[in-house]
Amino acid sequence: MAKHSFFNKLFVILFSLGIVYLSLNSALFLIFAPLQASIFGVEISFAALDNPVIISLCLIMVGILFRWLDFKFKTASPVPHSYFVFIVFSVVFLLHLSSEVMTPYDSKHTILVTRSIITDGKVNLDKYRSFIKPNDHGIEFIDGHIYNFFPIGVSLLAIPIVLLYNDEMVKTTYINSSGEIERFIASFFVALSSVFIYLISFQLLKNKKYSVLLVFIYAFCTSAWSTASRALWQHGPAMLMLAFSLYLILLAKKKPFFIQYLSLPLIFSYIVRPTNSISVFFLTLYVCLNYRIYLFRYLLWGGMLAGGFIFFNYSIYHHPLPTYYLPSRVANTHHFFEALLGNLISPARGLFVFSPIFIFSLLGFISKIRNKTIEALDYFLVIIVVGHWIVISRFTHWWGGWSFGPRFFSDMIPYLIYLMVPTVRDIANLSKIKKVVAISIFCILMMLSFLLHYRGANYKETMGWNTSPSNVDLTPSRIWDWSDLQFLRGRQD
Repeated sequence: MAKHSFFNKLFVILFSLGIVYLSLNSALFLIFAPLQASIFGVEISFAALDNPVIISLCLIMVGILFRWLDFKFKTASPVPHSYFVFIVFSVVFLLHLSSEVMTPYDSKHTILVTRSIITDGKVNLDKYRSFIKPNDHGIEFIDGHIYNFFPIGVSLLAIPIVLLYNDEMVKTTYINSSGEIERFIASFFVALSSVFIYLISFQLLKNKKYSVLLVFIYAFCTSAWSTASRALWQHGPAMLMLAFSLYLILLAKKKPFFIQYLSLPLIFSYIVRPTNSISVFFLTLYVCLNYRIYLFRYLLWGGMLAGGFIFFNYSIYHHPLPTYYLPSRVANTHHFFEALLGNLISPARGLFVFSPIFIFSLLGFISKIRNKTIEALDYFLVIIVVGHWIVISRFTHWWGGWSFGPRFFSDMIPYLIYLMVPTVRDIANLSKIKKVVAISIFCILMMLSFLLHYRGANYKETMGWNTSPSNVDLTPSRIWDWSDLQFLRGRQD
């Protein structure tokens, strides 16, 4: 018992120190940061909060390790489920936050909008007119006001975190084209979505070890790492909303009343990114067919959010939809079949090239059909993924501009992880020889996926591929060049 008591005391001490240290520094930051950039000559900025955050989380995580050891000695007591959730969030957040690449391109006005909402209750960027160039990418002028061209949803979701930063910090970050604030917020969103992936996996597998494995694949073997957390792209918040939606669907299988709330994250996923209209349509149809008794409440919750969005659009754009949402943006058919193929297997944007582990998502769906365990939800998710693939292939710039790998496929990652679950279960139940072969192939594809996205998240040269030797938007034929692979840039550094 002495050992158990010793470890438990260490946990209490370290966990308490971490919480107190983080709380004190956060309080100091919240009090002074909105008022001025420094206090008594000491800079109060993101950098001033950064070390306390990392130090505090490290203290807490080490404390949890000792708590785990305490439970490990008591074989009758399993590790509490909540610890896994916390560790998943912390590890994903810290590793994504520490990855070097930052890509504040299309998203660079997002935090300005958020800050404008906080300080003035407005979504226009008029107060920043002095340093926003009239021809700047990503802005539009409506009735003499400056607006961000990209969806409002990300700016709304970022409000709680942007409260930590004052106007001076936001302006300085924008002017210097620094992506540190964006990386912090985006890493938080991806870490939070990883928690839902863990909860989804555990609901299906009832196995913490396999659930953590799927979280690893989600967070480090996909565009979640190399794209979604590199800046405040729409993809990270969209993945968060869709992962939350999927978790609510699984909860509703045991407690059906949860299904009524599904419309809230679903509609918000559309406010974040219009391509998620496919998920809204087909998952609403799923609710209609399987939970008709809750359909009215489902529509009521979603209707309030959708109604607010439409009212907002009329007040700004004099139209129910913003410019970014107009169907004409996916009217391209000239390169449609090339795009269909390119989004899957091109050396610069192919889903199965950058994340070959997703082959097991396809095998998982086939497995459920073969074993006759297929459910309605599986069909709906596959239809959504295929529909998404078709829509992104109709974009004129189907390769996603200056990006790394299959950026446009990022939103579908939660669904692809869900479809992979049967494969993980099947491999665990194989006979010895088949199991060794299957695990070997699985690990090889997983590590390839990890290494490719590691490079995208940590080697700045991989993003330089988009402009060197020529701008990929002007010479899209480079997307098929196997002699100049984007993920191998920087290999000599």
